Amino acid sequence: LKSPFCILFFIMGKSSFLFRNSVRRGFSSIFKDPKYILFFGAPGVGKGTYARLLTKDIGIKTFSTGDAIRQMLKEGGMEGMEEKVFKNIQDTVQSGGLLGDELVFEIVKARLQQTDAKTEGLVLDGFPRTVSQCELLDTVQHIDIVINFGLRRDLLIKKLAGRLVCDGCGRNYNDCHIDDGEYVMEPLLPEKEGACDTCGGHLSKRADDSEEVVAKRLEVYDATEQ
Repeated sequence: LKSPFCILFFIMGKSSFLFRNSVRRGFSSIFKDPKYILFFGAPGVGKGTYARLLTKDIGIKTFSTGDAIRQMLKEGGMEGMEEKVFKNIQDTVQSGGLLGDELVFEIVKARLQQTDAKTEGLVLDGFPRTVSQCELLDTVQHIDIVINFGLRRDLLIKKLAGRLVCDGCGRNYNDCHIDDGEYVMEPLLPEKEGACDTCGGHLSKRADDSEEVVAKRLEVYDATEQ
């Protein structure tokens, strides 16, 4: 991946404070707009959380392919995407298949072509995930900053096993409490037990968020994506 600036951010206690101050003091003055940033890291490391913090601090929107797929299926398409490409994605998802690198890339490419991404920049959360996706991204977009998040494996497993997901809008919560001295994470709970603060939807644990399944998913990540 062609990027002049790569950072390894190892998450520890008070990491949100450290990360946001790093952004305010450094990233916002290093590059001129637009800025294109990649967030890498294992599942559950907190990429989405830190992407939202970055959005607040320097005004760059975040893009997640998973969120985009849910949104386009709900709305029946995506700005900047050809109808035949959307139909291919729709058929693949609805049949239970996995999207290949080229289809995932089409989603990202369509988002990068939208006006706000061209003028303001974009944070790509969790893309690219494979060498092939990196090569495809290099054909259409220069990347300014790559941030790779790291967290101890045992803490990752605890975080993922405690995740609660809204059945309605997909917002994440967590009922896990971690305090081992090096890393502190308070539970992230809704105001009303079992109900999403955003849409009121029911909160549930994903079937693949048991500690045993999470450990296997991280093994797959190490072997195929890291």
